[in-house]
Amino acid sequence: MSGKLAATPLPANAYTRSEKQMDFTKYKFPLLFLLVTVTFVLINQSRRADPVASKEPRQKTSLSSENSFQQVARFSSIKIGELSGIAHHPHRQSLFLVNDEGIIYEMSMDGELLDFSNLQYSDLEGITVNPQNNLLYAVVEGDDDILEIDPTDFRLTRHFKIDRDYEGQQLLKKGGSGLEGIAFVPNAAHPEGGTFWISNQSFTLKPGEEPSILCEIVLPLVTSQQRKDKGKIRRYVALPIVDASGLAYDAKRHLLLVLSDTPNYLLEMSFEGQARRLHPISGDEQEGVVLDDLGFLYVTQENGLTIKFQDHRP
Repeated sequence: MSGKLAATPLPANAYTRSEKQMDFTKYKFPLLFLLVTVTFVLINQSRRADPVASKEPRQKTSLSSENSFQQVARFSSIKIGELSGIAHHPHRQSLFLVNDEGIIYEMSMDGELLDFSNLQYSDLEGITVNPQNNLLYAVVEGDDDILEIDPTDFRLTRHFKIDRDYEGQQLLKKGGSGLEGIAFVPNAAHPEGGTFWISNQSFTLKPGEEPSILCEIVLPLVTSQQRKDKGKIRRYVALPIVDASGLAYDAKRHLLLVLSDTPNYLLEMSFEGQARRLHPISGDEQEGVVLDDLGFLYVTQENGLTIKFQDHRP
């Protein structure tokens, strides 16, 4: 927002000295208020334009922005709203989506709604696929739970509670912004066949506040058959951005893709916590992200829209 104040010159003898002082006082406070307001708006716009800006950043970075994703299609349905996560199932060649009301959907790769079911869990915020057992895993915000789901009939097969503590301290704050994304990373050498990565959403990088981080979670997928079990935090890495709203695994490049809704960016992160590249992503209120095996990226929005992008990264 910008504005101009136009002043018309007055004759020197128009006011006495005391009258001039009184006239200046009349405009002093409105001018001061306008100056403070304009300054605040400019600073706020500057911070939104820079996704790594922070009062007290925990990680220095000199990331360059690369526009590598070209929008090629938009899928929408009046039956799907408040979308919060998306996953690509490589064996079924379909997309699975969840929303804030606890509903799971299966959609064709061309955007056709195939099936849906209400899981009776509110605030589903992310979904991923384990290609080794073909099962789905959805994260529940607030409760910090992970649900194991059979994609053929949407039956809940197991329920995992994530331990919020790490090395004796509570890492995931109860009642905080919560978990927003989940991605399974296969590892044949791991006893459980792989691990999960989850994103914890925060709107600040200020120390002492809820952390903007990625956590590696180990679930007893193979070593236990209990219907209710626990998951533990193996490690975590700090993010240089805020509002991590979605998470995906890039198998081709062996890295994580972090979606940030506030600045509309996709961040490439290594498993060691190194920020690689930033990519602007068009859209609004992005909540979920996934890659398929043909070089396309899919981003879900809270308004029910799913956008398909061609991935032009080398």
